Amino acid sequence: VWIYARTADPDSNALTGQAQDLADYSARHGWQVAGFTLDHGRGGSLLRPPLWAMLWKLRSGQADAVLVRSLSRIGYSYEFIYLVLCCLQDCGNRLRTAEQNLQLELYFIGLEHRLANRAVLKGRGVPWR
Repeated sequence: VWIYARTADPDSNALTGQAQDLADYSARHGWQVAGFTLDHGRGGSLLRPPLWAMLWKLRSGQADAVLVRSLSRIGYSYEFIYLVLCCLQDCGNRLRTAEQNLQLELYFIGLEHRLANRAVLKGRGVPWR
């Protein structure tokens, strides 16, 4: 699993604490951590080189899943979240969240059905399993 931690808080302790919590969560679930991406970007911005670098790491096969604290660490825009999940889906990767049931959260924001339909059309799995 690849750990992705993001906060707009300028305090680097907030970011490293989040990453450590995710590493501990990974260990409790028996997941091997392939790497970390720490992002001080804002969730509403698409200009986040660490996010794109993390997606490239996954695309190049360095991990099969990314672990975030919550869906909001990816972004606040549902369309942006959908775009990132489509990237993961196209590469056969998954998203795991430590603080919420991802499939349920995607259902509430209207993305579960879209991603499930896309999986059928593309012959890919859903990014939450």
